[in-house]
Amino acid sequence: TRRLPASRWHKLQHMIGQITSEVGLARDVLGDFDSKHADGIARVDHLERDISRLEKAVVAKKAERVTLLQEKEGVDGRSREVRVRLKQLRALEKAASEAPDGDVDTLQNTVRSAMLAEADAERRIAESRSERQSLLAEQSGLGKGNRVRLPGFVREMQQALRASGIEHSLLSEVIDIKKPKWQKAVESVLGRDRFTVLVERTNALEARKLAAKCRYPAYVASLETAVEVQPSKHSALAVVELSESRVPLWLKRRLADTTLVKTVKEGYELAKVGPTIDIDGYRQDERGGVYIGVDELYCGGGATKAAVGKLSERIEALKVVENEAEDARRAAVRRRSAAQADLNAMSAVTQWEDASKELPQLIIDDEEATREKTARSTQIMDVLAESEELTRELAERRAELRQLRLDGSTVDEVRRSHVVKLHELSNRLRNYENEAAELLPDVPEELRSEAAGTLIESSGELRGRLAVLREQEVDYEGIRDEGILDVLERQRGHLDEQLSLLKRRESELKNGEQELTRARSSYVRVADATIGRYSKALRDLASKAGMDVDVRRPKLSADDEVIRKAGLDVRLGFDGKRPIMISDPKLSGGQKVLASILLLVALTYEGENEGSGFFILDEPFAHLSVERIEDVTRFIGQTRSQFLLTTPTTHNFAVFNAARLLLTLRKKKPDMDAAPAPMYVRR
Repeated sequence: TRRLPASRWHKLQHMIGQITSEVGLARDVLGDFDSKHADGIARVDHLERDISRLEKAVVAKKAERVTLLQEKEGVDGRSREVRVRLKQLRALEKAASEAPDGDVDTLQNTVRSAMLAEADAERRIAESRSERQSLLAEQSGLGKGNRVRLPGFVREMQQALRASGIEHSLLSEVIDIKKPKWQKAVESVLGRDRFTVLVERTNALEARKLAAKCRYPAYVASLETAVEVQPSKHSALAVVELSESRVPLWLKRRLADTTLVKTVKEGYELAKVGPTIDIDGYRQDERGGVYIGVDELYCGGGATKAAVGKLSERIEALKVVENEAEDARRAAVRRRSAAQADLNAMSAVTQWEDASKELPQLIIDDEEATREKTARSTQIMDVLAESEELTRELAERRAELRQLRLDGSTVDEVRRSHVVKLHELSNRLRNYENEAAELLPDVPEELRSEAAGTLIESSGELRGRLAVLREQEVDYEGIRDEGILDVLERQRGHLDEQLSLLKRRESELKNGEQELTRARSSYVRVADATIGRYSKALRDLASKAGMDVDVRRPKLSADDEVIRKAGLDVRLGFDGKRPIMISDPKLSGGQKVLASILLLVALTYEGENEGSGFFILDEPFAHLSVERIEDVTRFIGQTRSQFLLTTPTTHNFAVFNAARLLLTLRKKKPDMDAAPAPMYVRR
């Protein structure tokens, strides 16, 4: 513990002396090298500072150019507005100079009459087109095998029978006329009996009860046992084919007793023998003559062909109606357009008289805007030229710096080797000095002199004595497992890791709290600005509706509890009264509707000359008085928003005052294939 540290300390002193000499020599070599290459290093430093200055100057010029461009955009906007207004005034002046002479009332009457004629023509076109489409659908169904459409009372009776589960058929369904030329004559003989309902005898009573309930104006007959009736050659029964042989006998006999004749004269001569009927449906018998011809045919395939032909005729007639109505509509449009153009031209005279005073000042404003645009463009071009010059100079400096660094790469490598050698020597010297300093406290004062160093044993001798101590260490009975030291080091490392993690988490928590504070402040600013815009929109819209509004804004702060409890207190005053809460029960129905629409429209209100949003209001006029309806419609018209309003059928026409387009929708009736087309009126 005394001599071994002293022996080592004296050896270190000797080595420190040697290394100190080597460090001094290395420093001298590095100093000589740096003095030889100082100019190149100074030039590199100068270029780096110059490049930094030029980069900042280029950024500043770009920012200046952006600012000038923004200013020029503002000037361009004002110039465009002035020129648009100038163009409008020039067009107005031209229209005023070309305005025709005429009577305004006469032209307005012409416009109104043309609009009425156009609306009437459009109505006729719509009705004709709707009917034609319905007829085309019916014609298509007949072509696909559908039967002729029966009258409404027959369909209602059939529906009642089907609902009761009674199997049935109609006489028109089981009878077919074999000779088409006698189709009308045979059906005229049958008349309403064509719609006779045929049921089984077991269902006869129940079917007749239903017929009585439905007031069915045709017979309900039972199917009988088939009885053959031998018809004469020229009887109506001779040209008829029955698909159901159990048709009641009285129907067969009626057809068998009726003679088919070609002319009235022939029927007149045979009428004394029995009833006759001609092709057109003129009946004669012992009582005299009467026309019983039917217009609609329902029996067999002949009825289908006749219905198709009649539908075709009606469809062609409707096309003619549509073409005539379309010609009338176009003529009305031309009259209205010509009269409206004359009215607009005549109104341009009055508008020009009012607007002509603006022209001199607009010309001056246009000249000033042109000069300012020219000045801004010159400034922008100057700044652009300066920016390009700075950019060029910056590129030259960077190229020179790259070349200097390329040329100095070899010099840097040599200098780096000298620096590395000096660093190594300095580190060795520092290590020796540190080791000597650490040993110094263990070296007794009397062993520090140079003479004592020559008398101290060598390290080998001292290590021999140390070996004896190690032998004694072998006999040590304490803990010998050196792994306990590794465990200690691992625990220390784990502790350091946990402390480092804790420090990072504390830093993250601090950053998060700062970001939360900034976000809360930003939210408060946005919320306050939004409330401000909404409050202004409420005041602007309230003035249009003739209401007094009192908006009490909350005081916002960054405190969470304050933000959570914050609310907007809106009070409205109607008819000059003191503003009260919008939930106050004293408000009438119309006042509540106005308040609701005001709060709703204000959400999208952009300003006096800006359009707002689109809203759908379901029956806003329900249960309102006439005065309140007028207040609501007047307010809706002044909001510059778009509304889709619904209202039931009413005799109060005030509900339509706010509408520019009215649509009337009607429900589909049971006997209709589709609901009627909507009717509309433009205002």
